[in-house]
Amino acid sequence: MKYSCIIVFRENDLRPWLNQAEQRTPPPKGQLIIPGDVVCLLSALTIHDITSQIPHEVHIALNRGTEPPRLEYPPIRVFWFTGEAFKAGIETHEFDRIELRVYGAAKTVVDCFKYRNKFGLDVAIEALI
Repeated sequence: MKYSCIIVFRENDLRPWLNQAEQRTPPPKGQLIIPGDVVCLLSALTIHDITSQIPHEVHIALNRGTEPPRLEYPPIRVFWFTGEAFKAGIETHEFDRIELRVYGAAKTVVDCFKYRNKFGLDVAIEALI
């Protein structure tokens, strides 16, 4: 099974999580593995470096009917996609020897227009330009 790895958060963003409990093992350098997900929307725009937005939560896409992950940190926002909308446009990028499933730049821009009421039309237009 392919895993996705969330690497959108900088190391400084992990400090609140690291200070919560000493017995927890922190994820390595901001990486968190979630099976079956695909990084999408603002998080994917950040990975493709086509936005000036800084996401405050990691946006992941899951196939409809999949149980969402329960995480204390980092904050995530789940979007459910069905059928071809979920499968189309998935690319695999490698970061620190971990495969990251992320939607391609073109699909991400289209999805930003689809969700323009949630993020604003300006985000979608900025990614397009």
